[in-house]
Amino acid sequence: MGGIDRGIERGGAVSALEDRVALELQARHIPAPTREYRFAAELVGGTGKGVRERLERAGLSDWRLDFAWPVEMIALEVEGGVWSRGRHVRPAGFLEDIRKYNSLAIEGWTLLRVTGDINADWLVYDFLEAVEWGEA
Repeated sequence: MGGIDRGIERGGAVSALEDRVALELQARHIPAPTREYRFAAELVGGTGKGVRERLERAGLSDWRLDFAWPVEMIALEVEGGVWSRGRHVRPAGFLEDIRKYNSLAIEGWTLLRVTGDINADWLVYDFLEAVEWGEA
């Protein structure tokens, strides 16, 4: 399928805001990320048989990253619902995001977050433009 990957592996459940971010990345000629990357599953041996049990033993959840560049260990999370009291800013969602973000940091990933507000997000895109990208 040409154009923007809409997260088909998750049944297409990708937000319009995530699609806008994907367009911004594309417009800036930033290499295409992996969408909905299951980083915790990869930490425990991959997404195959027994992944749920391996995640539970490791104390992890089957988190997905909105956008990931696994070779460079860069994650980009889209924080929607900032003004509408969405999942990311309600207590349970916020606390689960903290677990996810701390797990990323412990593993050495760089985590970037955007909200869809270009006045706040430009720095993230400028950073991504400056990355020396490796082989995918």
